[in-house]
Amino acid sequence: MPFVSFIFRVHQPYALANYTSRDVGLLHNYFDEEATVAQLNRIAEDCLMPANRLLLKLIKEYGGNFKAAFSISGIMFELLELYRPDVLEQFKRLVKTGCVEILGESCNNSASWLYSRTEFKRQVEKHKAIVEELLNVTPTVFRNTELIHDNNLATFIHSLGFEGMFCESVDQLLHQRSRNKTYTSPGNKIPLLLRNFRMSDDIAFRFADEEWPECPLTAEKFASWIHAHPADTECINLMLDYQTFGIYKTKETGIFDFLEALPGHILQNPDWLFATPTAILPTYPSNDVYDVSETISWATNGGNSSSRCENAMQNKMLHKIFSLETAINKSNNPELRKTWKLLQASDYFSYMSPEKYTIPDPLNPYNSAEEAYQNYLNIVTDFELQLIKQGLADYKEYKQPLHYSTLY
Repeated sequence: MPFVSFIFRVHQPYALANYTSRDVGLLHNYFDEEATVAQLNRIAEDCLMPANRLLLKLIKEYGGNFKAAFSISGIMFELLELYRPDVLEQFKRLVKTGCVEILGESCNNSASWLYSRTEFKRQVEKHKAIVEELLNVTPTVFRNTELIHDNNLATFIHSLGFEGMFCESVDQLLHQRSRNKTYTSPGNKIPLLLRNFRMSDDIAFRFADEEWPECPLTAEKFASWIHAHPADTECINLMLDYQTFGIYKTKETGIFDFLEALPGHILQNPDWLFATPTAILPTYPSNDVYDVSETISWATNGGNSSSRCENAMQNKMLHKIFSLETAINKSNNPELRKTWKLLQASDYFSYMSPEKYTIPDPLNPYNSAEEAYQNYLNIVTDFELQLIKQGLADYKEYKQPLHYSTLY
């Protein structure tokens, strides 16, 4: 019996302050709290609140036969706890239904796997602790930032105790095999669940696109595409940004009506069920290997990714922020440590991609990739200066006076 698995990504970074070169060395507040809260409230009112209410309604309406999973960043958990506890309560209610799973990920939605195994492990463990504390569940399936993946990551995630993980389905690596089944990684037995990027993007990007031949996309039509899959299909994993509902696709496009109607049309065929990722794994164990010797992400299929260092601006800034790790680890200042982690969010580097501006993004505060780069460069320049000053202060504080007996 094949499964449909919905995986919703929920994340928002702290909004960066408008920081000019004249501010370097003078101002050290890099985040705009007012802009951060305003954006969070917009996402909460237009997406999170109505979408969560709808999911709760669907779970009740279908007697628990509708299921979904969420990948919620540690930053988003922090923002909800600080400014929108009402939304956090909704997520708690969803989890308590037993029909919603929470995935593990890197706490700060960062590309740390590519730059520091130590920092990556810290963030994964921190995220796990946050989920356990706030939602009283332990993540068992992992999703990396931007679906960055390689064979070494699979081995590393397995060593951290996860039972499965998501990655992108890449045609060149599948060699004409189905993306709608489970695989394993070479050298270990951790199951890999592949994102069906075509069907995911039909909702996330092509929904309501009048130039798309399949527009309008109705729930009945989408369900018929799912039902048309061959009998040996195991799972169709639909992973997309939760902000698709109400932000990237406004209520007026009919996106909420689509989501509300879709479960009924899919479940009309008794051969198909909804399932959470963890429920899929024991049903379809696999020995078929998905070999990813070189790093992939969801940009591998032509999407826009910040984490792959696709241009010089992204490359330079990613290397710069992670080059500060040694100094951060020596610092005794917790605020500097937190700031460093927040500045790793992949969104800031995504804004530095010119491709980001080919399609309007209501959550992007910049007018160009160059503007995003210059703003981040100014902030990191000042941050590095602050880190150097802190290092000197720590040295003076802990420097031991020399005695003659230590000199001879």
